[in-house]
Amino acid sequence: MAHSHKPEKSLKDLTKLVDSDQPLETFVDSLDQSSFQAGILRLNFSVTRFGDPNPPKPMRGKRIPSARLVMTPPCAVELFNSLNQMMSVFEQQGLVQRDGGEARVLN
Repeated sequence: MAHSHKPEKSLKDLTKLVDSDQPLETFVDSLDQSSFQAGILRLNFSVTRFGDPNPPKPMRGKRIPSARLVMTPPCAVELFNSLNQMMSVFEQQGLVQRDGGEARVLN
Protein backbone atom coordinates (compact mmCIF):
# COMPACT_ATOMS: atom_id res chain seq x y z
CA MET A 1 0.00 0.00 0.00
CA ALA A 2 1.45 3.35 -1.04
CA HIS A 3 1.61 6.11 1.50
CA SER A 4 1.08 9.65 0.36
CA HIS A 5 2.84 12.29 2.39
CA LYS A 6 1.16 15.65 2.56
CA PRO A 7 3.58 18.47 3.20
CA GLU A 8 3.37 19.68 6.77
CA LYS A 9 1.79 23.07 7.22
CA SER A 10 4.23 25.75 8.29
CA LEU A 11 3.58 28.18 11.10
CA LYS A 12 2.87 30.79 8.43
CA ASP A 13 0.07 28.60 7.09
CA LEU A 14 -1.45 28.26 10.55
CA THR A 15 -1.10 31.84 11.76
CA LYS A 16 -1.91 35.40 10.77
CA LEU A 17 0.66 38.22 10.98
CA VAL A 18 -0.68 41.02 13.15
CA ASP A 19 1.19 44.31 12.74
CA SER A 20 2.56 46.03 15.83
CA ASP A 21 2.65 49.78 16.31
CA GLN A 22 5.92 49.36 18.26
CA PRO A 23 8.07 46.82 16.44
CA LEU A 24 11.39 45.94 17.99
CA GLU A 25 14.31 47.17 15.90
CA THR A 26 17.98 46.78 16.79
CA PHE A 27 20.92 48.10 14.78
CA VAL A 28 23.84 45.69 14.41
CA ASP A 29 27.02 45.88 12.36
CA SER A 30 28.74 42.60 13.27
CA LEU A 31 27.83 38.94 13.58
CA ASP A 32 30.00 37.75 16.46
CA GLN A 33 28.99 34.15 16.87
CA SER A 34 26.70 31.56 15.41
CA SER A 35 26.00 28.17 16.92
CA PHE A 36 23.61 25.26 16.65
CA GLN A 37 22.95 23.43 19.92
CA ALA A 38 20.08 21.28 21.12
CA GLY A 39 18.20 21.82 17.85
CA ILE A 40 18.28 25.62 18.09
CA LEU A 41 20.27 28.13 16.00
CA ARG A 42 21.73 31.10 17.86
CA LEU A 43 23.13 34.22 16.19
CA ASN A 44 24.89 36.78 18.39
CA PHE A 45 25.17 40.31 16.97
CA SER A 46 26.98 43.40 18.18
CA VAL A 47 27.33 47.09 17.42
CA THR A 48 30.64 48.97 17.19
CA ARG A 49 31.13 52.04 19.36
CA PHE A 50 34.05 54.47 19.27
CA GLY A 51 35.06 56.86 22.02
CA ASP A 52 35.99 60.47 21.47
CA PRO A 53 39.13 60.97 19.34
CA ASN A 54 42.23 61.66 21.39
CA PRO A 55 45.12 62.45 19.01
CA PRO A 56 47.81 61.32 18.68
CA LYS A 57 46.42 58.07 20.08
CA PRO A 58 44.81 55.81 17.47
CA MET A 59 41.04 55.45 17.47
CA ARG A 60 39.94 52.44 19.48
CA GLY A 61 36.51 50.93 19.44
CA LYS A 62 34.46 48.32 21.25
CA ARG A 63 31.99 45.78 19.95
CA ILE A 64 29.03 45.65 22.31
CA PRO A 65 26.54 42.76 22.19
CA SER A 66 23.20 44.16 21.06
CA ALA A 67 21.00 41.26 19.94
CA ARG A 68 20.71 37.50 19.94
CA LEU A 69 18.42 35.71 17.50
CA VAL A 70 17.38 32.25 18.61
CA MET A 71 15.43 30.20 16.07
CA THR A 72 14.23 26.79 15.05
CA PRO A 73 15.74 25.00 12.03
CA PRO A 74 12.66 25.73 9.84
CA CYS A 75 12.99 29.43 10.64
CA ALA A 76 16.74 29.27 9.91
CA VAL A 77 15.96 27.76 6.48
CA GLU A 78 13.43 30.53 5.84
CA LEU A 79 16.04 33.14 6.83
CA PHE A 80 18.65 31.49 4.59
CA ASN A 81 16.31 31.51 1.59
CA SER A 82 15.38 35.15 2.17
CA LEU A 83 19.01 36.23 2.54
CA ASN A 84 19.98 34.24 -0.54
CA GLN A 85 17.39 36.18 -2.57
CA MET A 86 18.70 39.47 -1.13
CA MET A 87 22.27 38.51 -2.02
CA SER A 88 21.17 37.99 -5.62
CA VAL A 89 19.72 41.52 -5.67
CA PHE A 90 22.88 42.92 -4.04
CA GLU A 91 24.99 41.14 -6.65
CA GLN A 92 22.86 42.51 -9.52
CA GLN A 93 23.26 46.01 -8.08
CA GLY A 94 27.05 45.61 -7.83
CA LEU A 95 27.08 45.77 -4.02
CA VAL A 96 28.54 42.30 -3.43
CA GLN A 97 30.42 39.65 -5.33
CA ARG A 98 29.80 35.97 -4.68
CA ASP A 99 32.40 33.29 -5.24
CA GLY A 100 31.05 29.85 -4.43
CA GLY A 101 29.63 29.95 -0.93
CA GLU A 102 31.36 33.20 0.07
CA ALA A 103 30.26 36.78 -0.54
CA ARG A 104 32.25 39.97 -0.14
CA VAL A 105 31.18 43.58 -0.09
CA LEU A 106 32.42 45.67 -3.00
CA ASN A 107 33.57 49.18 -2.12
